[in-house]
Amino acid sequence: MDEWVETIYTWQGSEDSLVDAIYERMSPELGELAPDADLILSKLQVGRLSTLAMVSFLTITFSALRMGGGLISTVRYRMLNRAAFYDRVEAELRKREPERVDRLLHGLR
Repeated sequence: MDEWVETIYTWQGSEDSLVDAIYERMSPELGELAPDADLILSKLQVGRLSTLAMVSFLTITFSALRMGGGLISTVRYRMLNRAAFYDRVEAELRKREPERVDRLLHGLR
């Protein structure tokens, strides 16, 4: 996991490939989060992430919360660190992009 996270911090590819890499790692099966997705969120250093990466992590975990009937309660239980990650992202974006933060995070809480 640490090597993958370091790759995300120092991403050299296109923005599209960054989003693909995050989605493939965090949700290998449509609507299902990786078993360690919550752990990954808890360890991410938001100051080292691009704005796109931060929003992508929030989007994929939000999407998984909303997909499937019985999945939602299971995923919410497994995603104990998402709210704290959201708060860290919001604080970082308020420093980095104060004029865009509300639009970037709209509906992702």
